[in-house]
Amino acid sequence: MDDNSSHAEDKTPPRLGYCEVCAIDPAKYTCPKCELKTCCLNCINIHKKELECDGVRNKVKFVQMQKFSSLELQNDFNLLEQVSNSLFKYKRDPVKNSGFLSYNNLPYPLHILRKYAFMRKTQLRYLPKLFSKHKVNSSCVYKNKLYWRVEWVFVSANVKHVDVKLIDSTRLCVAMKTHLENPDLAFYKSAGTNGLLVLMKVEKSPKYYMLDNSLSIAENLRNKVILEFPIFHVIFSYEKDMFDIEDVENIDINSHRNRKARTETTKMVDLEQSIEDEPHNVSEENNINMDSEDVLQFILEPKNEVLDGTDHMSMSYENHEYDY
Repeated sequence: MDDNSSHAEDKTPPRLGYCEVCAIDPAKYTCPKCELKTCCLNCINIHKKELECDGVRNKVKFVQMQKFSSLELQNDFNLLEQVSNSLFKYKRDPVKNSGFLSYNNLPYPLHILRKYAFMRKTQLRYLPKLFSKHKVNSSCVYKNKLYWRVEWVFVSANVKHVDVKLIDSTRLCVAMKTHLENPDLAFYKSAGTNGLLVLMKVEKSPKYYMLDNSLSIAENLRNKVILEFPIFHVIFSYEKDMFDIEDVENIDINSHRNRKARTETTKMVDLEQSIEDEPHNVSEENNINMDSEDVLQFILEPKNEVLDGTDHMSMSYENHEYDY
């Protein structure tokens, strides 16, 4: 009698059935997403690979009323709590909730900078205050002259140089030639400015503008949209086919797409009729003690930074004049 009962217990099927992957051992796990029964970690990995399943339960999966249980109700309640917490965190996040700087909340120096850019037919836009690109923007206006922060990216060498303050009347080839003295850019120097091309990425587009090395920075930025400050990508002439170049004839700063920003800038130009002969830095932190002679000297002194990941070099335009 005991032998018969033990034999019957051995034939009792497993609670989850047998593994649906190997079909040998009893199943121990159920996938939360596809509900596939598996017996071990090896079978779990096989089912994820073959079925392309990530094992994450679908929280919004449709459940029929006949199968709706207290467990499903608890899952729905947890989902609503997660959504509520996410919205609460988003509202309290200063980065996500700050938004782009608009005309109404721009500091005075940013108004001036945008006005001078607009006078040169360049549309300047700003990022929120907490963005790193906005914080490092050292562009300014001094004595009715516009100084840009310019970043130079030498693509093949993976080296980045920075002009902290570069007057927009500087010819592109002259500004670029100064950076070619870096030993890491020996191949660029051997190619010369005639063998190099300068590109600038189109905002919100994978395409690039091709700039004219013989023209000034102001002329190259005409009828273009700039986010905070220009970033120039320097490539060899034979690398041109590797980039999607924007057709210059298709550029129209007065298009319907840019009408709102153009209207805001026009209001600002009407509001600011005259500019005082004092420096106006973009960074609000740099507006302290602007009457100091040391600060004025710092603003007028052109500076370069080299950011290549390892070396940090410093160069100046001591042998070059700003106006060309």
